[in-house]
Amino acid sequence: EEVLGIITERDILRAEASNEDPLETLTVEDVMGCCEVICHLEDTLDEAISVMAEHQIRYLPIVQEKKLLGLVSMGDLLRARFSLKEIKSPQLSPHFSLNQSTNPSVPR
Repeated sequence: EEVLGIITERDILRAEASNEDPLETLTVEDVMGCCEVICHLEDTLDEAISVMAEHQIRYLPIVQEKKLLGLVSMGDLLRARFSLKEIKSPQLSPHFSLNQSTNPSVPR
């Protein structure tokens, strides 16, 4: 399945503040942002952080062959980045953060 969009708490709050319709009547499609920005497993932590900073987003879908593999947050990436700097271990995968997500929808 293809990733169609993403919805965050910020999207919901923005919709509630700017929409005349009651929040209860809005659909996910009304509120979600599109997923034009994604990352792949082979992307580095620095690349993902740069993409998120450039597009001012806090969550980034991880996609392979149009299939959603997970969702990484800016917090996940920064924690992983600083952990890797402290440990300085060449054996650690640059995708360390995928298994350390605080998002309950991302498998550990």
